[in-house]
Amino acid sequence: MLKIKAEQEERYKYKYLKNKHMGFDGLTMKNGQMVNNRPESETGISKAARLRRELKSSRTIRDIAEGIELAEQQKEARILSKVDLQFFTGNKIKK
Repeated sequence: MLKIKAEQEERYKYKYLKNKHMGFDGLTMKNGQMVNNRPESETGISKAARLRRELKSSRTIRDIAEGIELAEQQKEARILSKVDLQFFTGNKIKK
């Protein structure tokens, strides 16, 4: 049994080395089937498109965050201006 298993492994090893020289780098043989161990490939155009989408998304998120921050600052400014106005006119401050 051990001899048969070693013999099978030797065959798989031979097929792998043969395939490697034929341009099948990253493919391995397992139970008579080729297994793809290659990293994900991405063309230059698709990579550029992905980066452009990510940049556009990050700009949108940044613009929304800046808008929220500006709205909060304006709200605080309105509250402070009301307090100052009421203080100088002598009216009581409503909470």
